[in-house]
Amino acid sequence: LNESRYQKAPAASGGKNEYAFVKVRYKLPGQSTSKLIEQAVPAVSIPLTQADANTRLALAAASYAQALRGGEYNGKL
Repeated sequence: LNESRYQKAPAASGGKNEYAFVKVRYKLPGQSTSKLIEQAVPAVSIPLTQADANTRLALAAASYAQALRGGEYNGKL
């Protein structure tokens, strides 16, 4: 495994403006080499009114599912 990106010891690269850093490695069927995708998840947010329709739909579905399970994390909707 790579060293922790968000540990307390000084890191080689930033991370202060990121929620996470995602690495995904995959290999297509029949291929011998894998591909690596690396993407930082920026620590920014936008108001829900400015989110695209797909994001609002995903949030509505997740909130509804959580409400069906008691809504412990939904807050005031």
